[in-house]
Amino acid sequence: MYMIPELEARTLTYLDRINDFWNQSVLAPFTTNQVALYLALLDCANRNHWKEWTTVSLSGIGQRIGISSSGISKAKDGLVKRGLIDYRKSEDGKTGIFKLLDSENITSD
Repeated sequence: MYMIPELEARTLTYLDRINDFWNQSVLAPFTTNQVALYLALLDCANRNHWKEWTTVSLSGIGQRIGISSSGISKAKDGLVKRGLIDYRKSEDGKTGIFKLLDSENITSD
Protein backbone atom coordinates (compact mmCIF):
# COMPACT_ATOMS: atom_id res chain seq x y z
CA MET A 1 0.00 0.00 0.00
CA TYR A 2 1.25 3.46 -0.89
CA MET A 3 1.72 5.75 2.10
CA ILE A 4 1.69 9.53 1.84
CA PRO A 5 4.57 11.13 3.73
CA GLU A 6 3.41 13.14 6.70
CA LEU A 7 3.60 16.86 6.14
CA GLU A 8 4.95 19.28 8.67
CA ALA A 9 2.85 22.31 9.46
CA ARG A 10 3.81 24.66 6.64
CA THR A 11 2.43 26.89 3.98
CA LEU A 12 1.71 24.78 0.94
CA THR A 13 3.20 25.88 -2.34
CA TYR A 14 1.60 25.39 -5.73
CA LEU A 15 3.85 22.37 -6.29
CA ASP A 16 3.06 20.94 -2.83
CA ARG A 17 -0.65 21.04 -3.64
CA ILE A 18 -0.13 19.34 -7.00
CA ASN A 19 2.07 16.65 -5.44
CA ASP A 20 -0.46 16.04 -2.65
CA PHE A 21 -3.20 15.75 -5.26
CA TRP A 22 -1.31 13.16 -7.31
CA ASN A 23 -0.33 11.24 -4.16
CA GLN A 24 -4.02 11.03 -3.28
CA SER A 25 -4.85 9.79 -6.76
CA VAL A 26 -2.66 6.75 -6.10
CA LEU A 27 -4.89 5.84 -3.15
CA ALA A 28 -8.17 6.55 -4.93
CA PRO A 29 -8.17 7.84 -8.51
CA PHE A 30 -9.86 11.09 -9.38
CA THR A 31 -12.16 11.41 -12.37
CA THR A 32 -10.90 13.28 -15.41
CA ASN A 33 -13.28 16.15 -14.60
CA GLN A 34 -12.04 16.32 -11.01
CA VAL A 35 -8.45 16.56 -12.23
CA ALA A 36 -9.30 19.31 -14.72
CA LEU A 37 -11.35 21.28 -12.20
CA TYR A 38 -8.79 21.02 -9.39
CA LEU A 39 -5.94 22.17 -11.64
CA ALA A 40 -8.09 25.04 -12.96
CA LEU A 41 -8.95 26.08 -9.39
CA LEU A 42 -5.26 26.01 -8.47
CA ASP A 43 -4.60 28.34 -11.36
CA CYS A 44 -7.45 30.64 -10.28
CA ALA A 45 -6.12 30.74 -6.72
CA ASN A 46 -2.65 31.53 -7.99
CA ARG A 47 -3.96 34.34 -10.21
CA ASN A 48 -5.92 35.61 -7.20
CA HIS A 49 -2.68 35.80 -5.17
CA TRP A 50 -3.65 32.89 -2.92
CA LYS A 51 -6.45 34.68 -1.10
CA GLU A 52 -8.30 32.32 1.22
CA TRP A 53 -11.46 32.29 -0.94
CA THR A 54 -11.55 32.66 -4.73
CA THR A 55 -14.65 33.57 -6.74
CA VAL A 56 -14.91 32.02 -10.19
CA SER A 57 -17.44 32.06 -12.99
CA LEU A 58 -18.81 28.52 -13.14
CA SER A 59 -19.68 28.78 -16.84
CA GLY A 60 -16.32 30.41 -17.58
CA ILE A 61 -14.31 27.72 -15.86
CA GLY A 62 -16.44 25.07 -17.56
CA GLN A 63 -15.73 26.56 -20.98
CA ARG A 64 -12.04 26.90 -20.16
CA ILE A 65 -11.63 23.22 -19.30
CA GLY A 66 -14.30 21.82 -21.62
CA ILE A 67 -16.75 20.54 -19.02
CA SER A 68 -20.52 21.05 -18.91
CA SER A 69 -22.19 22.71 -15.94
CA SER A 70 -23.42 19.33 -14.68
CA GLY A 71 -19.88 17.97 -15.05
CA ILE A 72 -18.51 20.92 -13.07
CA SER A 73 -21.10 20.30 -10.37
CA LYS A 74 -20.26 16.60 -10.06
CA ALA A 75 -16.51 17.26 -10.08
CA LYS A 76 -16.91 20.01 -7.48
CA ASP A 77 -18.96 17.74 -5.23
CA GLY A 78 -16.32 15.01 -5.53
CA LEU A 79 -13.50 17.42 -4.61
CA VAL A 80 -15.50 18.69 -1.62
CA LYS A 81 -16.17 15.11 -0.48
CA ARG A 82 -12.48 14.25 -0.79
CA GLY A 83 -11.51 17.27 1.33
CA LEU A 84 -9.59 19.17 -1.35
CA ILE A 85 -11.85 22.21 -1.57
CA ASP A 86 -14.59 24.00 0.28
CA TYR A 87 -17.32 25.62 -1.76
CA ARG A 88 -19.95 28.28 -1.27
CA LYS A 89 -22.64 29.06 -3.79
CA SER A 90 -22.90 32.74 -4.61
CA GLU A 91 -26.15 34.61 -4.37
CA ASP A 92 -26.36 35.05 -8.13
CA GLY A 93 -25.81 31.32 -8.82
CA LYS A 94 -23.44 32.17 -11.67
CA THR A 95 -20.25 32.19 -9.65
CA GLY A 96 -18.80 29.83 -7.10
CA ILE A 97 -16.60 30.71 -4.18
CA PHE A 98 -13.84 28.17 -3.59
CA LYS A 99 -11.27 27.59 -0.90
CA LEU A 100 -8.38 25.18 -1.40
CA LEU A 101 -7.97 23.05 1.70
CA ASP A 102 -4.69 21.82 3.15
CA SER A 103 -3.65 18.22 2.71
CA GLU A 104 -4.60 17.12 6.21
CA ASN A 105 -8.24 17.44 5.10
CA ILE A 106 -7.86 15.08 2.15
CA THR A 107 -9.65 11.72 2.28
CA SER A 108 -9.66 8.79 -0.09
CA ASP A 109 -13.47 8.44 -0.17
